[in-house]
This record gives sequence, C-alpha cells and structure tokens, in this order.
Amino acid sequence: ETQLTELDFDVSGAAWRSDGNALAFTADEFQRDEHSYERADIWTGSLDGQVTRLTDDEFNYSSAAWSPDGASIVVRGNEGLDVIIREGRDRGAPSDLFVISADGSGTPVNLTANWDFLPGSPTWSPDGRFIYFSASVAGTSLLFRVPAAGGEVGQITTCNRSLGSPSFSAYFRTLAYTVGDATSPGDV
Repeated sequence: ETQLTELDFDVSGAAWRSDGNALAFTADEFQRDEHSYERADIWTGSLDGQVTRLTDDEFNYSSAAWSPDGASIVVRGNEGLDVIIREGRDRGAPSDLFVISADGSGTPVNLTANWDFLPGSPTWSPDGRFIYFSASVAGTSLLFRVPAAGGEVGQITTCNRSLGSPSFSAYFRTLAYTVGDATSPGDV
C-alpha cells in the first residue's frame, strides 16, 4: 500500500492512465468552507507522489477518464452553485462533458454544449476518436457518443428500455449493460 496524495481534503473518482503511471481524480479544496458549495476540480497524481491541479474555474467535475494516449482527460462538469447564486440566476447549470489537456494547458472544451440531456460517465473508444456515455431521454436510458475533437452527439442504442452501467470489452467489440423497464427488473 502506497499513499500517493497528501492533501488536506478528500479526493474521489480515481482513474488510471492507460500506462499505469498516473491517476486522474477529483477533489474539492473548499469542502470545509461552510460558505462555499461543492466545486470539485480535476487533479492528476503520478506514482512518485507528484500532484498537479488541472482546473480551478468554479466548476464541479466528476467521472474523469483518460484518453488512450494519455494526452487528455474527459470529465462531466457543471458550473458550481456559488457561481449560480453570485450571478442571481433563476436556474441551475447544465451538466456537460469536457475534454481537458492532461498537462493542464489550454481551456476545457465543452463537447455537449449544444445537447439538451445530462450525460453519464464517459468512456473513450480505444482509438481515442469518440467518447461514449449514457443519458436518460423520455423515460429511457440510451447510449450515445460524441467525437473527442468536438461535433454532433450521436445516439447508439434505440431500445424503449433503460440501459444501465454500460461496459465495453477490451477491444470495444462487445457491450455489456443492464436493461429493464417500469414493469420488469433489470437483466444483463
């Protein structure tokens, strides 16, 4: 057992880089500030204990996943509640998928800005061209994908049941998932 981080706040959602030499995770350095709402940032940590913060933009991020080449990380995110209250908005912020450079350079790129549903946890295709995720639409949960370089979101499944916990085989040839509906329990 080796401790990789020594931060004064909780970390969560650790995800391995494909080479096994680094992790991406989320952490909210303001978690103990009772005047601040949740706003977890994206961090990376190497096996030698070097920790790097990639974001500090008042968004609340989760579900980090590394690109196959280790150059980028995709995350779910939305503006934090502090921003919404400070700006006096009458609604919350949408959740979207963002691609972030793993070296911390550049600005996160919103892949689902023009898409009206809430994306689930993202998974990269083995070639790094697409990001797959589930989302609920009209009472069902379906599988979607978006080009990692940006573009239109495409629907993959079309069933009238709720798809859950999608898991791809090692070479992305087979998809396993749970599926159910309002009158039937879920099956694999």
